[in-house]
Amino acid sequence: MTENEEGGRLNLRLFGPFSATVDGVPIRKLRTQKGRWLLALLALREGRPIERGWIAATLWPDNDPSAALYSLRRCLTDLRDALGPAAKVIVSPTPSTLQIVAGGIDCDVSDFDAGLRKHSEEGYRSAIAIHTQALIPECSDEWIFAERETRAAGLRDAFHALAELSPGDRLTLYARLLSTDPFDSKAVLGLVSALAAAGAKDEARRTYREYVRRMQHELQLEPTPKVAARIEAILGSVAQDASSPNNAPKFSGEFVGRVVETEAIVRALRHHSVVTLTGPGGVGKTRLASHSAERLAREFPDGVWFVHLAEVRALDGVPAAIANALRAIDPSKSDDDTPLAERLAPRRALIVLDNCEHVTAGVVPFVEGIVAHAPDCRVLTTSQVALGLESELVVPVPLLEVANDVSSEAVHLFRTRARGLSELSDVQLEAIAAICRRLDGLPLAIELAASRTSTLTVPQIEQLLGDRFRLLVGRNRDPRHAAIEAAISWSYELLDPEARRAFRAMSAFRGAFDAELAAAAIGCDLLAAAATIEELVDRSLLTTSSENPPEFRMLESLRAFGIRQLEETEEAAGVWDRLDDAIEAFAQRASLEFSTARHQERLSEFDRRLEDVSAALERCLSNPALGRRELRIAAPLGNYLWYRGRNGQSRRMLTDVLNRTKERADEWMGARANCLHQLGVAAWALNDYDAAESYLRESLALFRRAENPDGIVRALLHLSIVMGHVGRTDESRALVEEAISHESSEAPTPLGLRARMLFALEQVDRMEYDSARAQLLEVLRHSEAAGMAATLNAVRLNLGRLLSLMGEFDLAHECLRQALEHYRREGNQMMLPGAMTFLGYYHLDRGELKQASTSFLNALDLFAETGDRRGNTFVLEGVVRLAGKIGDHERTLRYYGALVRLRCSIHARATLQMRAVRRPWVRKAVRALGWPGAKHYRSGKEDGDPIPELRKWLAQCAME
Repeated sequence: MTENEEGGRLNLRLFGPFSATVDGVPIRKLRTQKGRWLLALLALREGRPIERGWIAATLWPDNDPSAALYSLRRCLTDLRDALGPAAKVIVSPTPSTLQIVAGGIDCDVSDFDAGLRKHSEEGYRSAIAIHTQALIPECSDEWIFAERETRAAGLRDAFHALAELSPGDRLTLYARLLSTDPFDSKAVLGLVSALAAAGAKDEARRTYREYVRRMQHELQLEPTPKVAARIEAILGSVAQDASSPNNAPKFSGEFVGRVVETEAIVRALRHHSVVTLTGPGGVGKTRLASHSAERLAREFPDGVWFVHLAEVRALDGVPAAIANALRAIDPSKSDDDTPLAERLAPRRALIVLDNCEHVTAGVVPFVEGIVAHAPDCRVLTTSQVALGLESELVVPVPLLEVANDVSSEAVHLFRTRARGLSELSDVQLEAIAAICRRLDGLPLAIELAASRTSTLTVPQIEQLLGDRFRLLVGRNRDPRHAAIEAAISWSYELLDPEARRAFRAMSAFRGAFDAELAAAAIGCDLLAAAATIEELVDRSLLTTSSENPPEFRMLESLRAFGIRQLEETEEAAGVWDRLDDAIEAFAQRASLEFSTARHQERLSEFDRRLEDVSAALERCLSNPALGRRELRIAAPLGNYLWYRGRNGQSRRMLTDVLNRTKERADEWMGARANCLHQLGVAAWALNDYDAAESYLRESLALFRRAENPDGIVRALLHLSIVMGHVGRTDESRALVEEAISHESSEAPTPLGLRARMLFALEQVDRMEYDSARAQLLEVLRHSEAAGMAATLNAVRLNLGRLLSLMGEFDLAHECLRQALEHYRREGNQMMLPGAMTFLGYYHLDRGELKQASTSFLNALDLFAETGDRRGNTFVLEGVVRLAGKIGDHERTLRYYGALVRLRCSIHARATLQMRAVRRPWVRKAVRALGWPGAKHYRSGKEDGDPIPELRKWLAQCAME
């Protein structure tokens, strides 16, 4: 893209991780983080000119002024190139200033500031909705802290102003504010006052105690006398209020977090007759229900009453358990036959039915009676599955947040429950965060792990999580909460035999899976699998994603339990075999579509299945009889790794697989040929051309023996590419011609079209431009009609290069622009560096030397990320011409020497076309310098790595 292109709307998101898109498409990765910070700095001062010197000193405070300005110029060029058509919003009102045009971008910080300026309820709500995370949390530069504090202060002001304008929302507003800034004394006063007014006296005291604890431990400060006096006055008046009767359970230990969930439950019970908390065993439903009920105690003069149903084993025992718990407010005589729900009609009570999942059928009649006859009563139930009532509001209880942040609720819970931990090092905190992540944020599991700190260190606990069912055992009087295994077993035993069998089978998946894969593992049809999945999701034993089609996962502790149950049955071998068959089929199917229009979709799906694909491959290692399956999984996995730029890993894996299966090479010929072919591709990508040729020729021989036409064409095409790179052009052309001979002209395939494209590139190398142009346009037409995205953009890229050579610059630019946009959008690290190099060639052909320098510099950075040394030779080809066009004859010869040395080191030769384009500039330099010029050539050929010095020179050229 060039700076002059029309269109393009820049959208910036600075609250939370930095995000920049142009017309909804993420901009490409910038060379350094400073590019992102430069854009953010300009956006935060949108519409105002900023001195370049100030920007340079702010972003590069440790550099001298001239070096900082140089870095700014280089960074600005990279940023403008990345923004493409949206770069026009960055202007220079004067030579010494930069500015983002007012109204030229969409930015969340600008919207936040605009909301505050309205000074209205609507504006404050808008600002609060926007500021959900800190300003660019990944940035640690000094300048960001003042910006962060400015917006944080604005957020606090918005909360306080909105609390004044909307008194009914004060509880929620102050609770949210304290979750973002726990040291805001005004928010503490507001929340304590609101809690006191709502009758939640214990919660009010607990809120203040937590505030004091944080002040003392984290800031080494005490609350100011003014704050302490106001709190004492509020809590003193609350202490005189009488409490409502209740039989609420008593818990040891502080209630941690869950502010948002508590507020949601409190609001729900004020507006709904029945509220059910659902979630997996151990997620903390009972504790959250008790905490929420305590908050509402003041609103129910007839009390808060808990009915513990865990020990009720039969449905007919439910009425007696409920009646026994409610006898304090039941005015009936012992011989009164009136239903209990009707007898409670005059009461205003909150009834908590705890652990309903195993007796829902017995609970439902009572709850329906309350809804019908006791309108002032409320029912709060906890269950792993909803009751299914029309009047019921279901509130899923989420797992605790387990992000990498060591201040997460999960880490706080661990630290609160840990024994003997005082001051913690950063390493220990990171280990605690890792434990919480491995335990999926499940509160019971975290509490049990934390209880082990009396005898084990935090790193030891993390290490022992592999044996989690022995580790996660405590001393709770409730056996379901005394061990994580017991909590899971309770849920498992509630399933019918078929659902248990399905649960065991699905525990075999390490990553995400869909209904089709689940059906394969279970050994049932798709409808049966879908029905079982629905049941397990309803019972909180599976989590579901927003993918389309939906995908499912099992929490790690649940999965470990399921695997243990599976291995104790005779069905285990069948499950693993069916699962591995399904994974093999998926890998084969996905790999075939990597070069189609579904390319990105399939790669993303493979990302999510990678754990299970790798696990299936591992299971083959222990059984030599599974060698064919091992080969059939390894080849697609190698192909996936190639697309992801992980060629070293691909080569090691494929080599190991081929060595293990060589004794039955004839029997598994076809699968072995695919692995050899993929190994050849990996070796080629790693510049090992001798090995690549050997592997590809071996795979070609096997494909011929197996009479596999697609395999033959694939091997021929990649072998021709390798031959072209080492300068054996006649062999390369013969291989391409043979590949074309296998293709049907009536129904072109991606392989056939690629063969024709390579044939056209052979014509380009021989400078038969007109013939090559006609061939590439024909391939472009077919691939576009068939929706073959990978082939289409490869053709666009090469056609753009050819048209540039022919002087058809407008069409060349359009082809290159479309290819670049596609590769950037899908994050294709294999093709993007080459596309950037071709863009540099285009600018060279047009005489746009600054733009060419920028493109070559970006290409070098991209090639460095993929470790592609061969790519550097293509950049050097362009750089030799660039130096010649600038008139720097010494650099022309020095970079030519470096090019020759690099090509020799990786056994790669230039094509005739490359030599023809480069030759005039080398000859011109030789004529200008004479024999003394030879020393510059030798310097380039004999000195060390030229790339660092080349980067500096290109950056200088891009700025001048």
